[in-house]
Amino acid sequence: MFCFSENRFRGLVAWAFFLCWFSDVALGQAAEAQAEPILVFPAEIVLAAKGRQQLLVQQRLANGLVRDLSRDAMFSSSDPSVVFVTGGVVRAAGEGLAKVRVEAAGQVASVDVVVGPKASGARLSFVADVLPVLGRAGCSNGGCHAKPKGQNGFSLSVFSFDPAADFREIVKDERGRRVFPALPAESLLLKKPTLAVEHEGGKRLEVGSPFYQIIHDWISQGMLYRRAGEPELVGISVFPNEQRYPKSVEQQLVVTARFEDGSTRDVTHLADFSANEKEIAEVDETGMVRVGRLSDEGVIVVRYMGQVARARITVPTDRQFNDAVYAGLPRNNFIDDLAYTRFQKLGLLPSEACSDSEFMRRAFIDVIGFLPEPGEARRFLADESPDKRAELIDRLLDDPAYADTWANRWGDLFRPNIARVGLKSAYTIDNWIRE
Repeated sequence: MFCFSENRFRGLVAWAFFLCWFSDVALGQAAEAQAEPILVFPAEIVLAAKGRQQLLVQQRLANGLVRDLSRDAMFSSSDPSVVFVTGGVVRAAGEGLAKVRVEAAGQVASVDVVVGPKASGARLSFVADVLPVLGRAGCSNGGCHAKPKGQNGFSLSVFSFDPAADFREIVKDERGRRVFPALPAESLLLKKPTLAVEHEGGKRLEVGSPFYQIIHDWISQGMLYRRAGEPELVGISVFPNEQRYPKSVEQQLVVTARFEDGSTRDVTHLADFSANEKEIAEVDETGMVRVGRLSDEGVIVVRYMGQVARARITVPTDRQFNDAVYAGLPRNNFIDDLAYTRFQKLGLLPSEACSDSEFMRRAFIDVIGFLPEPGEARRFLADESPDKRAELIDRLLDDPAYADTWANRWGDLFRPNIARVGLKSAYTIDNWIRE
C-alpha cells in the first residue's frame, strides 16, 4: 500500500509514462521481429505398449507472449510400425525406436520415441485403467453416482478417492449384477452409459469407443482389481502451467500423471478440466483452452483420480512496457514489488495515489469493516505527518475489530456447517482463524 505523498507519486508516474512513450516504438518493432524456434513438448517420449502421448508445439514471440501451433503443425513418423501420429497424439504401434518429425511456422523439429515391449498376459486394472474412464465419463462426480446417497442404488466415491469401495460396488454389490463376464456387452456397467437400457444420467459412452472397449475388456478378463507391482499415483502436472497469451488464441494443455516408481503417463484424454473465469479463458473436455478478448488472469483447474493441478492463463493488455518503466515506480515495501510484478505481466501501470479521504475510507472498510467516526476522520485529514497512512494501518491492525471482521470473512469462505461438523468444530476453526 502506497504511503508516498500525492505530488511525489504523480511525478514518478508521469515520468513512467514518459518512458513508456519513449520506448513504445522500439517495443513495437521488437514485437514484429522474428520469433524464436518452435518448442515441442515433451522433448522425448517413452511409451508402453498401446500407450499414447499428446504433443504440444509452441513458439515464443518477440514480445514474450506464446502461441500454440499444435493444430497447424504437420507430424510424421520415421517408422509407422513403431509409432503413428493422429491429431497431434503419438500412439504406440509396436516395440522399437522411432522419430516424430514436427513441422510448424516454417521450422522443423524432431522427437525421439521409445516404445516398450508388450507384456505377455497383461490384464487391465480396475484402479489404473477402469476408474479413470469412469471419472472421464462423469460417473464419479458429485452430480452423478458420487452424490452422498449415490444414484438409484449405485454409489461411487467422489473423484474415485476410495477405489476399493468402488470396486466392491461394481463387482460384488447387488450380487454382481452390474457385470457379466460371460457376455461383457450385456453388463449394466456398459448398457446403462450407452443407453442400451434406460439411464437417468444420459449417454456417457459410445459402443465400440476406446473407453467402452477398456471396460468391456476388463470385464472379459475377469475384472482384476490391481496388477501385481502396479505403482501408486502420486500426483499430476499440467503443461504449460503458467504463461502469457495474446487475446483470442487457443492453447492445448497436456496433463501428465506421476507414479511412485518414477514413471509417467499422459492422461490428457482422461483428465477433467474447468475454468474459474470463463470471460478470460474457457476450456473444453480435451484440454483445449480458448483465450478471450479481456485482459486479466484466469485459472484452469485440472483433476485426475483425486489429484489436482492448475494452469494459470495471463492475458496482458495490447500495450507492453519495458523493465525500466517499472523500475522507476515508487516502492514502500515488498508488497509493491509483488504488485508491480503482476502489473508488468498484465501490461498495466498503477493509478495515481488516492486522496487522504479515499485512503482512510478504504483502509477502514478493508481492515475492520466499517467507516471511521467523524472526529477521527477530521484529525487524520488535518494531520500533515508524512507517515500518517502507515501509522493508520498499524493502528487498524491492532484493533480487535480486525480479527472479528476477517474471522467472519474467512468463515464465509471455509463454510463450517454446524449441522455437519458440529458446534465444537465450528468454534475451533473460528478461534484458529482469530489467533
